[in-house]
Amino acid sequence: MKKILSFSAILATVVLLGAGCNINGQITPVTSDNTSTTPPGENAVTETAGTQSENTQNTNSNNNTTTTNTATSITYTNPAHHFTLTLPATWTGYTVKTTENDEGGTSVWFGLPGWDDMFVVSVYPTELTIHPNTRYYGTDGQVYYYGSQSQYIKIDSLQPRWDEIGTILNSFTVANLTTPTAETTSPITYTNPEFHFTLTLPATWTGYTVKTTENDEGGTSVWFGFTGWDDILAVSVYPTKLSEHPNTRYYGTDGQVYYYGAQSQYIKIDSLEARWNDASQILSSFDVANLDQQTDQ
Repeated sequence: MKKILSFSAILATVVLLGAGCNINGQITPVTSDNTSTTPPGENAVTETAGTQSENTQNTNSNNNTTTTNTATSITYTNPAHHFTLTLPATWTGYTVKTTENDEGGTSVWFGLPGWDDMFVVSVYPTELTIHPNTRYYGTDGQVYYYGSQSQYIKIDSLQPRWDEIGTILNSFTVANLTTPTAETTSPITYTNPEFHFTLTLPATWTGYTVKTTENDEGGTSVWFGFTGWDDILAVSVYPTKLSEHPNTRYYGTDGQVYYYGAQSQYIKIDSLEARWNDASQILSSFDVANLDQQTDQ
C-alpha cells in the first residue's frame, strides 16, 4: 500500500510540474477558424492574451502591447494609440487584431478564438458622422476615438462574453481626452430607411443601438436603446389603426401606415436613467412626410 501511495504522489507531482510549465509558458498567437473581417490585401496583427497567474504582466515582443491580469480584471493598453480598456477576468485568452479602415484610420478588434471581431475601438484622423451603433469617445487633439460591438451573437457559447462588452467599452480611457457634451455637440438625426420617419436624439445618445422586430399586429417595431438595454423606446408602424393604449402615443398616418411611439415603463439599468429620461423628448421629435394627425383616437 505504501509503494502505491508513493508512486501516486510522484505521479501527481510530475503532473503539477508539467502544468506549471505550461502556465508560465510564452503567449502563442491563435489563428481563428472563423472568416476574418480584414479586407483583402490587408495584414492584420493578431495576438492572444494567454492564461496567466494573478498580478502578472505580459508584453508582446512584436508590437509591445501590454496586458495586465489581476484576480478580477485585465487591463489592455494599446501601444500605438495609448488607450486602455478594462476587461473582466472571464476574457482571459482574448485576441487582438489591428486593421486599417476605409477612412484612413486604424481599427483594433477584440474577441476570443473562433470569434475575433466581437468589438472594436477605431481611431480616425478626422471626426466622422455618428453611426447608430457606434459610440464616440472624443479626441485627444490628434485623433478621434470610436467604439462599437457586433450586433448579433455569432457563437452561442460566447454570449456571456458578448453581454460584457458594453461594460468593457465603457471602461475606455486615454490621456487628454476631450469628450462630447450636449452643449458642444449637435443633436443626432435618425432617419428610418424603410418607413422614412425621423427622430432627433440628444448628443448624449451617441452610440445608441437600433433593432427592428415584427409585432403581433402585422407591423414593424423599431427599437432604440444602448448595449445592455436596447428597448428604451420604440416607434411602431402598423397597416391598420389600433385601439388606444394608455402608454402609447399615436402620431397619425401618412395614408399608407399608422405610426405609434412608446417608451419602456421602468428603469432597467440605473446608469442609463438619464437616457431613459430623454425618451419622451425624442418621441416628441417624431416626423414623417404627409402625416395626417388624426385626433379621433
